[in-house]
Amino acid sequence: MRCAVCSVLLVVAVGQETTIRIPLSSEEIDEVTFDATRVSGTDVRRWILLSEYGPYSEADVGIELCAWVPPSESARIKKKIRLAHATLGELRARIRDLDEAHYPAELAEVASYLKRQRSFWLWLESQKLAFVETGDLGALQTAFDEIDPQNSCSAILERIRNAKDQKESWHLACHDWHNCVLKAGYKRFGPYPTNAWQSFLAAYDIREHITSTEVD
Repeated sequence: MRCAVCSVLLVVAVGQETTIRIPLSSEEIDEVTFDATRVSGTDVRRWILLSEYGPYSEADVGIELCAWVPPSESARIKKKIRLAHATLGELRARIRDLDEAHYPAELAEVASYLKRQRSFWLWLESQKLAFVETGDLGALQTAFDEIDPQNSCSAILERIRNAKDQKESWHLACHDWHNCVLKAGYKRFGPYPTNAWQSFLAAYDIREHITSTEVD
């Protein structure tokens, strides 16, 4: 019996506390401390990116369609549309990275939240691209996950419908419609699931301390 107790104490003693620094953004670094005998640094680096302040929580940059290009410059327009489609492909790849099966069960709620949010951003950019390509207002009226622009942004849709020219309609779609639908989306999805994140950290005995890279 005495030897069995010694074995238990030995297992406890070999715990290896490790601290690594993980960039979350250009302004923030997460100093993460964990037991390297329980989880690998590789997994921790990947998991921590789902943090509220990590890259998956940042809205994707727009697809660079909003700068007006006259219809006479068809080559420039085609190039912008081609680049936009390539960007949308990259956004789809980031969403695939958020498959809940790629993370421990304790992160399922967080991964699901971020996946829905990023899917919304992808839809938002896709509808703007479809409108620029076709001029069909129907692209801006399509609903997504109970977010219905025809209800939330009807006044802006009417302004786009009555725009005096293509330049004005592009501007309204890329700014007013975009911001209106974005507001409706944030209301729909709610805040980041902080409690689920804290439960995940506790389950794996991970401690984090976020510091700023900005110099005062």
